[in-house]
Amino acid sequence: SCQDVLGLVQSKLEACRETVRAVLIRAAYTGTNEVAASLLLALMRATGYPEMNQDELRRLLDEAMDEGLLLNTTWDLPQQQQSSGQADDTAAANSTTLDFDSQRFKFSHDKVKEATLQLLPESGSERDGLLLPIAMVLIQWAKRKKEGHGNHRTTMPSLSSSSSQINEQPDQSRTGGVPTSVPSPTTTVNGNK
Repeated sequence: SCQDVLGLVQSKLEACRETVRAVLIRAAYTGTNEVAASLLLALMRATGYPEMNQDELRRLLDEAMDEGLLLNTTWDLPQQQQSSGQADDTAAANSTTLDFDSQRFKFSHDKVKEATLQLLPESGSERDGLLLPIAMVLIQWAKRKKEGHGNHRTTMPSLSSSSSQINEQPDQSRTGGVPTSVPSPTTTVNGNK
């Protein structure tokens, strides 16, 4: 049954390292079917992992792919390769050789995404402390896309890196280092009002 499948996926998620689960949670809360590696890096940096770099994120994504939780959707593989089982091997090999900013990922199944979304409590400060910065990064990401800044690369600023980007810096010890303030309409972000 569906509940049995969900239970198996939840067990698999619980067996993963905390940082792999953190990447999966951020991917799940983007609200998209597919997420760029550079967006995941910006989300990790803004939500408790300010020192995250491309190499570490690549290792975490590879681990999630090895566990069958994520798929690298960067390539359109020929149908023959996909049906012969070579797709996973090709994706894992290419994830370290392709340009980081061009890589895109999706959950291997809807149940993986559903189980990942259930890792956070339904309400409370832990959830709010994570979802607010995710929303702020996604808003910045959309603004940059609308302004024609291409794939955004990995130059998106950390939300907590400068007081000119965020009005107030609350006591972040209560939110696990996650900023909880929202830029005011007059605060400039990346030099734009």
